[in-house]
Amino acid sequence: MSRCGHRVALLALMLSVIAQTAFAASIRLRVDRNPVALNESFQMVFEADGSVDGDPDFAPLEQNFDILSTSQSSRISIINGKSTSTKTWTLTALARNTGRLEVPAIKFGADQSPPGLIEVTAAAATRPGPQAAESNEVFLEVEAQPLQPYVQQQIVYKVRLFRAAPTSNASLSDPQVEQGNAIIERIGEDASYETRVNGRPYQVVERRYAIFPQSSGPLKIDALTFRGQSGLSPFSMLDPFGRQPQMIVRQSAPVELEVRAKPEGQDLALWLPASSLTLTQSWSNDGPEFRVGVPITRTMTLSAEGLTASQLPELPAWVPGTFKSYPDQPQLTDGKSAEGLAGTRVEKVAIIPNQPGEFELPAIRIPWWNTMSDQLEVAEVPAQRIVVLPAVDAQALVPAPSVPVAGSDSASGDIIAPTTAVATGAQSGSRLWQWISAGLAMLWIATLVAWWYSRRPPPAQIDPAAQNARKLRRELEQACGRNNAAVAKESLLRWAQLRWPRNTPRNLGDVAARAGSGLAECLRILDANLYGRQSDAWNGAALWQAFVSEEKTPQPRHEEADSQLEPLHKI
Repeated sequence: MSRCGHRVALLALMLSVIAQTAFAASIRLRVDRNPVALNESFQMVFEADGSVDGDPDFAPLEQNFDILSTSQSSRISIINGKSTSTKTWTLTALARNTGRLEVPAIKFGADQSPPGLIEVTAAAATRPGPQAAESNEVFLEVEAQPLQPYVQQQIVYKVRLFRAAPTSNASLSDPQVEQGNAIIERIGEDASYETRVNGRPYQVVERRYAIFPQSSGPLKIDALTFRGQSGLSPFSMLDPFGRQPQMIVRQSAPVELEVRAKPEGQDLALWLPASSLTLTQSWSNDGPEFRVGVPITRTMTLSAEGLTASQLPELPAWVPGTFKSYPDQPQLTDGKSAEGLAGTRVEKVAIIPNQPGEFELPAIRIPWWNTMSDQLEVAEVPAQRIVVLPAVDAQALVPAPSVPVAGSDSASGDIIAPTTAVATGAQSGSRLWQWISAGLAMLWIATLVAWWYSRRPPPAQIDPAAQNARKLRRELEQACGRNNAAVAKESLLRWAQLRWPRNTPRNLGDVAARAGSGLAECLRILDANLYGRQSDAWNGAALWQAFVSEEKTPQPRHEEADSQLEPLHKI
């Protein structure tokens, strides 16, 4: 093969590898519970986005797991005209051994899933108590961790309902505190799986709660009660009506805990017992860049595992006194998982520097108690030095250069007397040609003016919508100049009705969603000033500057179709 042939083959191989990488399906692995007991069934779920290269080969799983059943499903979704397909393979399995078992990578032709790990604990022990075989068909188990929590620390309370036979009309009571004081909240949905107790198969329904003790001392959780009816027996010729359903009532054991008070000898004015707590920051633009009169938003996110969002504190003040600040209402969210609750508090503050120079944003420190290591820790965003640049239009006036006065010496400043010249015959003769040239120039200019007027198109009819837009623009400019936030809002909303007649914005938030980042930031500050917690004297200069810049920005095509108006900068 020639050298050229080798190059063509190498190029084809490289393109083939790139194509396979670009179109490889994304496969994910997840399990419904982790850890699991040795004799409990669980589900392994493989999800693939797009088409996989081939059918899966689950044979490598049999080294550590017994596969009880396999099912497959497909889903197609269309979002914004773009369709995506997802295939799911769900396997019900039992672990063969205890310990950290590996789920090997499964091949789907040339594609493959990522490996995983499952923690398998010892088999569920035999339930104590001399019970009859019939009473063993249904029973309850409860578990609480930790048994010695701190006050306001999260306790994960689990209840498991075991059923060896089907039941109907079933109900299960929620946990109640008999002694002590606590807040109880359910975590997520029920989990269902299979297990064996003393060699007998059971269907298990597991339910979880988060309990937050509010005072130290003994805490007793009442026994839970299950009520239901046993299923009917099969039809028999000897008993054609079958056995009538029997009422079943089962109770769990009560749980007693000892709640510890806050540790002594620590600076714990802020008490946050959690297994994890983090504090992070972000800015509305990368860099970030600070400039006089230009708003910028800082977002602080406080996240904690084992605490609700309502338990997280308000962050300490950090805005320098020379800055204007416009805080948003904090966003509080609670996430739920098998491990319990995780709270998140997000605070956004828009700041506007008032003067150039170098400033320091102080450190923000949140002390918290690590319940895993049982010691005090601090989540911190360190102090930050920032430089505020002057406003874009704040340029020093440059003095105009001095021009020497006619008749003076620029170097010495002495007056120079003009030289007297005697008019010659040539000079007087040249004046005639100057008058002739001036006359011809005037005639040429008059001809040009007449030609320009003859080619002017007839005056266009005045567009009422454009006229209204100009009027609203003037109203907005006057409102910003007078720092009148209410009038500025009304002018903006009426202007937006003209700009987007088919899908009219209903509030400032809708207008901000369609505007550029600069105008959107100023609209958010205006909205916060009108309806937020802080209502300082509003300065409309930044809004007007952002509005003028927005006019000069080319309008997206989908917005041009929605608007019957010329862009304001053309009117």
